[in-house]
Amino acid sequence: MARRRLPVTAMKDAVDNKDPYDFCWALLEIARLEWRDKGKFETLSTTDIKNILQAIMSASSAKEQDKETKATIHDIKQYLK
Repeated sequence: MARRRLPVTAMKDAVDNKDPYDFCWALLEIARLEWRDKGKFETLSTTDIKNILQAIMSASSAKEQDKETKATIHDIKQYLK
């Protein structure tokens, strides 16, 4: 099984590709790692995380014709595990 990319790498790629959708996923990865390692969020507040999730879901619905990038709540739940 391949390792997950570091959030900083994902953020750099998202900026280089000008893709806010991937940048949101990188921010969510930061929150996931903090929760796993420290049991709390330090970089982002829970409101920030909620807003990021809403942005991911709205971007997904805007890209319905592109099935590869469509995130569902189940995808997000699986990602957070």
